[in-house]
Formats: sequence, C-alpha cells, structure tokens
Amino acid sequence: MEALRSVWSWISDGGVGTAATVATFVSTLVSLWFRFWDRPSVEWVLSGYFALSTSASDPERKAIAVMKLWNAGDGRAFRVRVKGVGCRAWLGVDAPPDASWTRLHLREPAAPLVSPGDGVECTVVLMQEEWGASEIEVTWETPPIRRSKVRSRTIRLMDAAAMPED
Repeated sequence: MEALRSVWSWISDGGVGTAATVATFVSTLVSLWFRFWDRPSVEWVLSGYFALSTSASDPERKAIAVMKLWNAGDGRAFRVRVKGVGCRAWLGVDAPPDASWTRLHLREPAAPLVSPGDGVECTVVLMQEEWGASEIEVTWETPPIRRSKVRSRTIRLMDAAAMPED
C-alpha cells in the first residue's frame, strides 16, 4: 500500500511529465544522430587507361589517359568539375588542339548531374615523368543546391591506372 502511494505521489507531482519530456528529448537526439550518419554521400572511383603519344609532332611523348569518373556512392553530385594537379584534365574524351588549351582549361566545363552508379568521361594529358605526382581534383555540389555546399576530393592517377612502359 505504501508503494502504491509513492507511485501515485510521483504521478501527481509531475513525474510522468518529466519522464515524457526526457524520453522525447532522447528520442529526438537519436533521430538526429541517425539522420546525420545515414545521409546520402558521393564516393568517386576513377578507372581508365593510359596510352603514350606516338605522334611525330609530339617529341615529348605525352601520356594521354581516357578515364571514367564513377559515382560509387548513394548520393547525387551536381555541377561536377575536374581539374588537373600536375597535369591537364577536362571532362569529355576529345583532346583539344594545343591552340585552345588555355581557353578550355580556364573554362572548366561541368557535368550538371552525376547520379549514383553513373559516370562521366574525362581526359588527362601529362608528361610521362609527371605521372607519379599527378592528381585529379574533383569538385561537386551536394543537394540541396540552394545552400551551395561545395565538396572536393583529390584522386592520385597512379591509384587509378598503371603507366604504360615504352
């Protein structure tokens, strides 16, 4: 009987309201934590092959790589751009003539959307001896676009493909 009175006293003194408030607060924290860790993310995978230039007009024997940049994550990437670090890189497969290098490299065209499982083709041109130190910097925006959350990732070329031997 004394136990029943102490329970009734706890209920009438507002203990249930306090317990409900604490339970709601804990539930909200768990939901926010789970939402943060379960959000979609973009993971880039670079694959492709290198070929050495055999053109007589190219005495330096540049290496040309035709690469595919895959979105292997579960999130969408908007306004995807590539930039070469220690090399020249651009989206698309066709190599521009030398006269348009500067104009094309400064413009850095972007792919509007790369969905999960999709990829974009890019071309990389570099000197054979620069291959070990060259990287591609990928930048993209995550949804919602209106907040403009720009992300970037750097991928080493030697992790993507082997340089061909002479």
